[in-house]
Amino acid sequence: MIKAAPILLSVLCSLSSVGQPGMQVGQVLIVNYPAVKDGSDAAFKALLGEVSTDWAKGQAGVSAAHFVADRGKDTGAHLIACSIATIRARKNFPSTSPFAGAKAGAAISNGNSFTEYHLIGADLVEVAPVAGILGMHFIEVRPERAEGFEKFVVTKLHPAVSDLFPDMTMLYYKAVAGDRAGSYLTAWMIRSAAGREQYWPAGKPETALLKERYAPLSQLAAELETYLVGGSYLPVGEGAAAIFESKNWTDYVIR
Repeated sequence: MIKAAPILLSVLCSLSSVGQPGMQVGQVLIVNYPAVKDGSDAAFKALLGEVSTDWAKGQAGVSAAHFVADRGKDTGAHLIACSIATIRARKNFPSTSPFAGAKAGAAISNGNSFTEYHLIGADLVEVAPVAGILGMHFIEVRPERAEGFEKFVVTKLHPAVSDLFPDMTMLYYKAVAGDRAGSYLTAWMIRSAAGREQYWPAGKPETALLKERYAPLSQLAAELETYLVGGSYLPVGEGAAAIFESKNWTDYVIR
């Protein structure tokens, strides 16, 4: 269930890098889709280190990681993500891009580019999921229904879907700054690639387990549909998580 969550700050304090299984994702998610100059693990490891030491000044409550897409629209693309445990703690960090330092400049050419997302209804969400896979689903909310959509997320969506699976979490974020400011995101955080195979095995149909978990949510999905731009989501009949899944999505696997 969704509960009040003052505990996030204490659990989100690591820097993910090569060889680590996942990135903890908190109430603030800042992302960059890098124009890569040096795609080596060493270059990106240096970039992530710079986020922690220079941008975050070594403060706790920050996690950062490098991902590469393996499924969806932008297969093969890179993603850099930086997360802060709580929206309240966001003021303790620079408002500039975390990815614009000198070492970042050696790895990417667009370090000033970023989008900052805040978790909708953050004070009522008690999860800090670990993402070995970060599924980015860019949902299109009807502008005239945006305020109602955010209330719907708080009162119905998050309580129903945030802890639907033990190793996969769905959370809804709003972009508050940067390139995609004003847009919405469903972040699908799966603990590992092996975990994803339990639900969406490569080259095979969705599993019975996935269908079983989403089947009771058909009425919720129908209500969600009323908030979304027509044609922007997976329609009923094309997947167990129809309507919850955006047509514009990419899965990124941690390096």
